[in-house]
Amino acid sequence: MNAGALRRAGSLGAAVLVLAACAPLRDRVRDTVPVAEIDGIVIKNELAYPVHDVMIEVPATGGFAGCGMVLARATCSTSFPAAAYRREALAIRWTEYGEPHAIEDVVLDPPKGVGGTPVARLEVVIFAAGQAGARLVSAPAP
Repeated sequence: MNAGALRRAGSLGAAVLVLAACAPLRDRVRDTVPVAEIDGIVIKNELAYPVHDVMIEVPATGGFAGCGMVLARATCSTSFPAAAYRREALAIRWTEYGEPHAIEDVVLDPPKGVGGTPVARLEVVIFAAGQAGARLVSAPAP
């Protein structure tokens, strides 16, 4: 390999190192920008029996909200002052017939088709025994 080729290879290697070093910084900056402002939760129980102690927790911030009991095929909802959501992992816990259930490390995307930082509601659906899902949905207009 001649000296010119070595210089080009060295320059390319340096550029790759600089870009690799910037990637974690880009990720940290992206994670500090809210993807949504959450102003409430909706918990839907699609089961034929009630669920108890439904709790949504954000371990990174210490935030939580929940409902003590959600009747069969019913909904529980609550609202609160909007809180910035920056893709922190959520934990959702509930009890069925005295048996605890949970889904953890849930990271949500902003509602589809909405630009900027939308105001959203967290919707949790308990759809089968021991199973639940969550998503952000656009909040209704005030």
